[in-house]
Formats: sequence, C-alpha cells, structure tokens
Amino acid sequence: MSAIAAYFLDIRDRLRELERSQSAAIDLAASFGSAAITDRRPIHVFDTGHLMSHEFIDRTGGLAAYTALSFG
Repeated sequence: MSAIAAYFLDIRDRLRELERSQSAAIDLAASFGSAAITDRRPIHVFDTGHLMSHEFIDRTGGLAAYTALSFG
C-alpha cells in the first residue's frame, strides 16, 4: 500500500470512530446552539489560548450570536 493510500485509510478510520463515538454529543451541542440562536441568546465560545474561538467566530462570517471569552 502506498503512503498516500495508508494516509487516507487512516483518516477514514478516524472519521468513522469520531462519528461512532461523538455523533450524539455533536447533535446535542447543535440543538443547544440552534435553540440559543432561535431564542436570540448569545453563544459564548472559550478556548485554551490557541485562537480557536476567534477562528470559529470569524469563519461564521461574524454571526453576532457568538461572543469570544478571553481572560488575561
């Protein structure tokens, strides 16, 4: 098997495991998020300092429902 074929096989395996183990949690988070937006409540996003909250907010096109929490 070539390196690229092995790489894509590994990615598919990881995605299958992610789907199997995290689908319920992702669905629950999505329902909380959609309920907050529907009720016109903000969604506060926090990260560990690697700018993921800013990436998340910027990639939504600046959706006003998201607020980045930063400390320090």
